[in-house]
Amino acid sequence: MGLIAKDVGGYEVELIPEDTYVGVCFSIVDLGTHKNNISGKPQRQILISFELPEHVRYYEIDGEMTESPSVQSNFYTLSLNEKANLRKDLEAWRGKAFSQEQLNGFELTVLLGKSCQLSIIHTTKQDGSVRSKINAIMKLPKSVTPPTETFNPIVFFSFDDMDPEAEPQLPDVPEWVQNIILKSDEWISATRASRLTAGAENHSADPWD
Repeated sequence: MGLIAKDVGGYEVELIPEDTYVGVCFSIVDLGTHKNNISGKPQRQILISFELPEHVRYYEIDGEMTESPSVQSNFYTLSLNEKANLRKDLEAWRGKAFSQEQLNGFELTVLLGKSCQLSIIHTTKQDGSVRSKINAIMKLPKSVTPPTETFNPIVFFSFDDMDPEAEPQLPDVPEWVQNIILKSDEWISATRASRLTAGAENHSADPWD
């Protein structure tokens, strides 16, 4: 089924230098529904992550140095209404506005593996820490050859694809992302339903066994 965005009426410890980069979308994760800290209203959130082939980070694994593209992510409300940041960024990325048919339901999985141009800036948090963030997403210039594959494995997770009768499984994403998912209304509901199903199965088992 995938993940559908409709018109309903970045976080990273590593500091990436401010500049414009080629970005490749490799991960789209449904974070579930959370209460908005400002409005207090529930909003379904997603996290879209890009790898930056032009900016490499180095780290040590089992005593050996290795490298991989840097990663930058953006949080969005799952909405394509006129004021939604997701709609603005996707239209800038595509280089054209959505048709009314697309606004009625746009399958986000088509973004996986697609390239774009990212403007990275730095912001200062209240605690004084500086973070890199995506300031703008644009269509990749025709003069730039897009990467043919991603370094990171493609990741996609949607609550809409979960089997309601099976025990929910977290996607293979960083722990801080999993912690957000664990607090969502959808995850709490899914785990509660899973426990109830397991309890019903145990209750109906033959006591002789």
